[in-house]
Amino acid sequence: MTTREETIRAFLKEAGWEKAERRPLAGDASTRRYERLSLSGRPAVLMDWPSGPDAPVIEGRAAYSRIAHLAEDCRPFVAVGEHLRRLGLAAPAETFFTLLSRAAPAAGLLCVGAGLDLAAARAGRSWVFLSAFLKLAAMPLIALGFAETLGISGISAKILIVFHALPTAPSAYIMARQLGGDARLMAGILTAQTALAIVTLPLWISLLGT
Repeated sequence: MTTREETIRAFLKEAGWEKAERRPLAGDASTRRYERLSLSGRPAVLMDWPSGPDAPVIEGRAAYSRIAHLAEDCRPFVAVGEHLRRLGLAAPAETFFTLLSRAAPAAGLLCVGAGLDLAAARAGRSWVFLSAFLKLAAMPLIALGFAETLGISGISAKILIVFHALPTAPSAYIMARQLGGDARLMAGILTAQTALAIVTLPLWISLLGT
């Protein structure tokens, strides 16, 4: 038994969940790990968040987690849960975070729109058009080549190709702004790709068939 598992069992024992049935839950893109607990018909979710080393510090800047305002431990989650309880809300925190995550893409696009500078986009139009071609045309073709080479077919191949035909995520603008990149140019790139994807994405889906 690992030291981490011993710590988890000690925590569950102290909380009165020592005899709970534990089942793994799908994780997210982080170091956190989740388990679904069940004890005498009572459900709960266990979040295991081990501390770890931060990403390398960029010269003259803070650590990446500070720049991107990432939660570095479980205290923000606990604080949000306590605040929800003080407001008298009965919805579990899991539901709150699910709803919040669903709003993230829209919030990212709003940030892109707020930072869009058409003059800067026109000045860098060669980069805008090049990035649009690479992301919306070249990347799906490369994915198609990999699928053919590796013998991937059917729905798996279609998912692979369509995924690579998607426009760049809005988080690229936030990262460019926070890390000192050309945020105005990135806003133009994202806007152009999102607009062009209205045409290219259905085209790829049509070409791949049902």
